Amino acid sequence: MEKITDNVLTKAEANRTLASYYKDHKDEYMCLTCYNAIVVNGSSTYVEHAAKWASVLKRRRNDNLSISESISLLTNIIFEREVIGNDPSIVTFSQLKLIAKDKNDQLSFFFNEIEEMACLGRKNEAERRALERSLAYQCYLMCWNQCMAIPLWNLRDESTANEDNLSWVDCVNILTKLLYNREKNEQEPVIYSFKQLQKEMVAKEFRLSSFLDSIYNASLPENRSSKYLDKLDKKLAVECYVICGNQNSKLTAFKKDTSLFVDLMGVSTEAIDALLYAGITISRRHLDREKSAIADNHPYKVTSYLENKKNNALVLNVDDYHNIHTKQTPDTCSTSSAAHMTTLLLNSVDSMAISRITPNGISIHNPKLIDSDLICTFLDSYYMERMAKTFNDQLYYEVSLDKKLENMTLHKYNDRIKERREERKMKDTILLDFFELSLKEMDSYIIALQEVHKIPY
Repeated sequence: MEKITDNVLTKAEANRTLASYYKDHKDEYMCLTCYNAIVVNGSSTYVEHAAKWASVLKRRRNDNLSISESISLLTNIIFEREVIGNDPSIVTFSQLKLIAKDKNDQLSFFFNEIEEMACLGRKNEAERRALERSLAYQCYLMCWNQCMAIPLWNLRDESTANEDNLSWVDCVNILTKLLYNREKNEQEPVIYSFKQLQKEMVAKEFRLSSFLDSIYNASLPENRSSKYLDKLDKKLAVECYVICGNQNSKLTAFKKDTSLFVDLMGVSTEAIDALLYAGITISRRHLDREKSAIADNHPYKVTSYLENKKNNALVLNVDDYHNIHTKQTPDTCSTSSAAHMTTLLLNSVDSMAISRITPNGISIHNPKLIDSDLICTFLDSYYMERMAKTFNDQLYYEVSLDKKLENMTLHKYNDRIKERREERKMKDTILLDFFELSLKEMDSYIIALQEVHKIPY
């Protein structure tokens, strides 16, 4: 092992084999193999590595805002929030970071750099809490230097430190009011992701930040697998709704979803009413009213969906569904009691719909529908040219080098799949209709498409 000294860094820099991160590990040790390659021999591999590392850092700096641009952006956010909006000052760094990033995600690099300079990763929990107010104050001070209209709070004033220390009951009260307003007034659906819940609620009331952080940290997420964390994300969101539902019985969006699910699974009326007393579902009578309301509102929901997505590309899925878990014993009338149903699903894609006319105002559809001249031309120019060659001519046909290389190329579509991951979740899919029809012949598909045409729009 060789110690990383000033002399080692100087020689490595002269050899152009010094990656900048070695400077952060001065007085530590590197293995003898690396020492010989970097300091003694000046290995070309390490020269390339150092150059690549420098280019990555340069690109990273170019992709993000400068310090002055970040401070100006943060100044505008604080000014709009506290001077125009008359909201209280933010006295903790984590809350300031969360609110600022929610307003503009470009500030992530700025706050990450502040955390790096403060060495937060090397601090224990007590030291981190002590730095929370100090770092927030320093951010305010930098913004105050640009705009003195921003109120600069007193770092040593203990009263401001205690303003955010809400009790657990106070936090539940605030969260309950926010969720109730979201459900009843904003008519928004249930949030089944704790991360999304935390982001939305803290954006509306930043004092909930430490409360929601404590809920997450209490589940001990460290050193857990990603699969477990995905389950935990949903579980914590459900627990928040259960806790708030105990305080306000009119917060029923989550209970409605649960009731509809267990009813779909064939749970008995008695079981649903039993779950009602556990605070998990609504009553059976309430559920029947909700199902009737959903059925009555469905045509308006479809019309509204089509109106909002009329400029987007829409994908129609006509599929067959049948209840296979039925008695298969034949009788005098049929071989089984399975009911074949047709589902019409419409999924919106975040791209412009295909234009039906060209820029010249000509329809993209061939008015002849089946164009015999076009078919003959295509047969002559493509198929007949290939069929006119003998087997030997085709066997010994010389393939170009570019064609061979293209055939040997391995295409990787991971990035394209990641880009379309949100669309594959089918979050914007709507059920147009659901009726009894067996899709086993062309006429059945025509009938299904006629049902689509009947939808009022």
